[in-house]
Amino acid sequence: MNRFSFKMKIILLVMLFLCGCVTTGKQTAGVVKRTGNSEAKKMIAKVQEINAGAPKSFAVSFEIDGTMKKKKFKSIGKAFFDRGAGKMYISFLDYIFKSPLTRVYIDGSEIIFYFPVDKTLIKDNARTIDLRNYNNIQIPYHVVYDLLTGSIPLIKDYSIKEGLVKKEASLSFLILENKNTYQTIAFSRDYPDKIKLVNKKAKDVIEIYLKRPMKTNKGYFYRTIVMVEKKSKVRLTLKFKSIKLNRPVKVKSVKDLKVPRDAKIISR
Repeated sequence: MNRFSFKMKIILLVMLFLCGCVTTGKQTAGVVKRTGNSEAKKMIAKVQEINAGAPKSFAVSFEIDGTMKKKKFKSIGKAFFDRGAGKMYISFLDYIFKSPLTRVYIDGSEIIFYFPVDKTLIKDNARTIDLRNYNNIQIPYHVVYDLLTGSIPLIKDYSIKEGLVKKEASLSFLILENKNTYQTIAFSRDYPDKIKLVNKKAKDVIEIYLKRPMKTNKGYFYRTIVMVEKKSKVRLTLKFKSIKLNRPVKVKSVKDLKVPRDAKIISR
């Protein structure tokens, strides 16, 4: 199955991004100055410190508002994550009727999507998954996974391109790059609150806004995550609720899933 229904596409997109829509604030006046390489390294060190303090486990409820082009979507659900076991379970429900839309199981590198209404199961792999197979979105899976599990994503094999600071507004900007991508991480005081990814070749731009941070040891858990993918005209808002961090959690596995005999199974 190469083509998905709109509902399946948006659910796959939401799971793969678990990010939200953008609300742009007013720009603060001030002079932006280049920092020395040592200051840029301090910013990288801060991101690494935050990631080291990312939650070891969580159980959350969430609400999603979004649009894909001109079509709107709204859903609720729950997510459970155990970093030590490398497992995650996500359940999406219809916002009005609370009926199940899809279940997602992540176990190590294995990713399973199950759509009970369509009786369709899709198998994919974190090492090889290409999000363009689902919605023509050009963003690495590891970026999505890091955001979803409470980390600040860093592009692979990056080098530091630039460090900028606007002292009047307590803002700083770290610009990284690798062979294919530019990444900008914006800091408000001492924590990241915006990420911008630009594909060098395709010029695709993805903007991620991190809002309502909740301090967790040396890290943060963002209660609202924001995403805009301009080329595909995707706009999503994710809000976490009933957040329980770093507590024992039971994560369902695909072994708990009863698949009908007539279900369609797709392997990627």
